[in-house]
Amino acid sequence: MRHEKWLALILLALVVLPFSVSAQDDVQVVPIGDSIKPESPAPSTSTRRRRRYVPPSVKEGTTFMVSLGTALSSGLTREGETVTLYAAEDVGPSRSPGILIGALGRGTVTSVDKKGRTLTVRMETISANDGSPLAISGNIDLNSDSKDAASAAVGEKFTASLNEKLVVKRQRNKKEDEPEVLTGFVELSGKGAKADLKKGKAKGKIEIIVEAPKGYTADDIETGSVVLSGVNGRDLAQPVVPNARDPKQGDANKNGTTDWKMYFDSWEFIKNQPEGVHNIAVSGKLRDGKPFEAVTRVQIDY
Repeated sequence: MRHEKWLALILLALVVLPFSVSAQDDVQVVPIGDSIKPESPAPSTSTRRRRRYVPPSVKEGTTFMVSLGTALSSGLTREGETVTLYAAEDVGPSRSPGILIGALGRGTVTSVDKKGRTLTVRMETISANDGSPLAISGNIDLNSDSKDAASAAVGEKFTASLNEKLVVKRQRNKKEDEPEVLTGFVELSGKGAKADLKKGKAKGKIEIIVEAPKGYTADDIETGSVVLSGVNGRDLAQPVVPNARDPKQGDANKNGTTDWKMYFDSWEFIKNQPEGVHNIAVSGKLRDGKPFEAVTRVQIDY
């Protein structure tokens, strides 16, 4: 009798237990021999959205320093000339400047008065970090109270102002399809030239000897494409072309390689260079369209 009572209680528990467990939503009832399968995650109820990237910017009217890349003298500079400028500092957020130090800019000589010894340059553009031109404003006003010409040397600094809002763009790597620039050879020849900014005078003549890159000859050079294109690794706002005198082919430096001798106006050659010893770049194209560049050291006195 007692054994029958306990057996009845055990059977009752087995009957009630499945119903009591299955009533709970967070527990699975699994038949013997099966395994528990992972449940699908509940859909997120979060309404948080990823913030949209907003590129940094530089306000219109921001002022910054530029340095002269062209020497100025009221006795030598002419109205309408292009003046090279360089950013003298980074402009914008420190981690991603919109204008990088050394960025190329340009201005125009708007007035020159030799008798009054005054000269004015209007600043016009500066390059953003992606290479696009940005409008800037500011004047370089030079005057002299003495008998000297109004003048300023390469490297002197002036204040410019940004004329438009600058949205900083992310810098990209150079395009892989940019043509390779071949290396040529250039050297100065002759007695050279000298300029005096305060007196407003320049004298002498500039002769350069240009040789083709390895694997090419002087006949492969497009002489009309040869220009003074850069100083100390920086481009000029307007490259300087040789004067109208015809280039001469020969072996001017007597090294057994045919070359071209070309001639530059003394002031045009000197004005884009700082005083002292530095590097200049002469560039051009070959008849097959490939560009070349040659670098040499020069010394400028003014």
